[in-house]
Amino acid sequence: MWKFVCLVFCVATLSNFSLVLADEVELPQGSKIAIEIFEKLHAAHEVAINQKTQEDLYLSLPLSAPNQSESVTVANTNASTSPLENRVRKVRAAAARSSLDRRANECDGELWQEGQDPCEGKEKDPRFKACLPACQFTRDWFVNNAARKPSSSQCLFYTSGLSDTARQFVDRHNGQFSNQLTTIWHIWERDPWMRYADRDIDNPMRCIIQGDIFEGVRNSRRQRYFEGMSDAMAYMCGGKTVVMDRNMRRGLTGKMKQTGIWGRVEFPRLKMDAADKYQGRVVNVIDAIGEQTTRDTQIWWAKWWVRGGPDWPSQASHPLKRGSVEENEMDVDLHAPNVTKRDYEPWDTSIFDEGGRMSIDW
Repeated sequence: MWKFVCLVFCVATLSNFSLVLADEVELPQGSKIAIEIFEKLHAAHEVAINQKTQEDLYLSLPLSAPNQSESVTVANTNASTSPLENRVRKVRAAAARSSLDRRANECDGELWQEGQDPCEGKEKDPRFKACLPACQFTRDWFVNNAARKPSSSQCLFYTSGLSDTARQFVDRHNGQFSNQLTTIWHIWERDPWMRYADRDIDNPMRCIIQGDIFEGVRNSRRQRYFEGMSDAMAYMCGGKTVVMDRNMRRGLTGKMKQTGIWGRVEFPRLKMDAADKYQGRVVNVIDAIGEQTTRDTQIWWAKWWVRGGPDWPSQASHPLKRGSVEENEMDVDLHAPNVTKRDYEPWDTSIFDEGGRMSIDW
């Protein structure tokens, strides 16, 4: 409490010297504060005052309207301010977000929970290598380290539970047809940095790829790592893309899943304009397909999403049935027979699906 009072007193004192034109401020003790730090303190003081004003305005309003015919109107506090000043306010408000939010957005390599490092306590071993934070693997890092960057109209995405199904479908398709497809596992396939050895003290990836620390609580570092990888894939894709979802099945509604990495990361990136895409690649069309393993899942919904149209097509509430328009528009070349999992797969991507040792909320 005493530190907080001192901080408020210091900020209030420094705000009175806002007209100082020197690059540095001399304090009685002889120490100097850079003008940049001074400006940040002054900005924080203004943010605190503005926040207090907003809180007072909110608290002055009634808890509810007197009756259903009346409503409460809040004054537009930005009406008399310039667009530039409004932008400055937004920047200052973002700078004043809570320390918890800052920690979540910064690249922090510190381990915050016991058990995050399966090799904790072995730091003195000469072979020991500290865990790499997931945030270190940025979108640009994934792009630069892609084993095979996708070409236009090659990308296939999928929702939860379909890691292995999607990869096997692409492998079958590419062995039969010239129009090649690719998944996240083909773009970053078996690269040396992805070591699936979560107990090796010399493996800096162990904190990311280890199993869930607490039962029912997904490893947050692993989830964030694959979110970054997925964003990089969507960033590089252009032209026409495909998404595989379990709801694309006869008898179901055909409503695409809107949560997980697909809904939060990949789909929003695919919809972005050229300025936010790799080499200006823009996605114009997204097709939605079923699992392509049985007749009921051989659904190919052409043009499920089209640039300029609605985010989630209105037809999504219609059931998919045999003989429907959606089925007639299916690309028959991409039908695949029922198959069983092959024994010669180089590695099992099903571990990233529900129930797997390293499940991801795709």
